[in-house]
Amino acid sequence: MQPAIIIGFVWLLFGGSHLAMSSSGVRPMLVGRFGERGFTIAYVAVTVLTMVPLIVTTALYADTGAAGPNLASHQIARWLLGFFSALGAVLLIAALVDFQNSAIAQLAQRRRRTRENRNVKLGPPTAIERISRHPFFVGLAMLTLSHAMMADTLAEAGYFGGFALLSLAGLYFQDRKLRGQWDQIYADFEAETELLSLGKTASPAVLKSKVWLIAIVTVIVLFGAGHPLWTYANGAPLAAVILLFGLLATMRAMRQRDR
Repeated sequence: MQPAIIIGFVWLLFGGSHLAMSSSGVRPMLVGRFGERGFTIAYVAVTVLTMVPLIVTTALYADTGAAGPNLASHQIARWLLGFFSALGAVLLIAALVDFQNSAIAQLAQRRRRTRENRNVKLGPPTAIERISRHPFFVGLAMLTLSHAMMADTLAEAGYFGGFALLSLAGLYFQDRKLRGQWDQIYADFEAETELLSLGKTASPAVLKSKVWLIAIVTVIVLFGAGHPLWTYANGAPLAAVILLFGLLATMRAMRQRDR
């Protein structure tokens, strides 16, 4: 069997189960049956059971099989895609650093605080949200799509491309979910933001944010000096890090919900 087909099948298991359990139809049904905590535990279990095979198959097969786009072989394309990838990485890190101030975090806190007025409009978008309403998803899509275009093999391109597709699907479903939960409050926030607007990077509010400095330094260290780590095992460490931080974030959210 072609390596690209193997990775594509494993990606279908991971991505399909991830989106299915997050969907507006399946999630309420499972929460109603097992409770919020039971659903979260099941969600984490399915994620681990499907993502670990993706990591293993990528490490074993992503460097074999049919040739990929391999745009990195062209110097101009390599520099352009590298720059696009770096921008995505900065946006991704900035989103993680400033997550507690994001609209999504604010709305999650409102759901936990039953006595708080749920009809109060959200504050103005943060410096990161002025550039992208979903900086984590958009940043990850930019980073992985660039690497898919530079991949030597079709299997490796499919591995990175899967993350890009999942990120784009994730931001669509998250918008739809939050719009359904918060109606006009989230609709107003959507009207003030865009999926991506790099033209706003020079605005005073964005330039004054220290989050960008932290993000840029982090990207230089992680994706610059630490680049050999990310290219090890055909890029499999990327999925491993996403899985690890996803588990840590879920555990933190569960503790906050319990309190």
